[in-house]
Amino acid sequence: LNMMRDKLGLFGEDKDDLELINNLLNWMLSNQADYTNTFCYLMNINSIQDQIYKDKDFIDWSKNWKKRILINGGSKENSLELMKKNNPIVIPRNHKVEEALDDANKGNLNKINKLIAILKNPYGDQTGIKEYQIPTSKNNEKYQTFCGT
Repeated sequence: LNMMRDKLGLFGEDKDDLELINNLLNWMLSNQADYTNTFCYLMNINSIQDQIYKDKDFIDWSKNWKKRILINGGSKENSLELMKKNNPIVIPRNHKVEEALDDANKGNLNKINKLIAILKNPYGDQTGIKEYQIPTSKNNEKYQTFCGT
């Protein structure tokens, strides 16, 4: 619960926090919203532009979240700072890792070096990372990784 409060930029506790958090998680599940990008969208990361966030249920949830931010002496600015410390803007997405590894196996290390450089600072503002924020396409939903041990 505390981890999710931090991810949402909520200070202190409120009796409705669990419901607020669960409503967001349920909305993400129902709408197949990308977890990382949803938090980026809430932090106003400009590269995240998806029609899914124009959904009425999400807009209604956002209104409740924005009211909650102001409880316990919170402010939009302080909440945003807390969120930035707890939400990466880029993660090692399987399809980008695999793409970089494929190129590396062919002797081209450019993609893997760029991926490593980007992932060294997953919480900081970076430019040129939009392609690393795009989830695997819905057509590739059966994608699985396996441990060879």
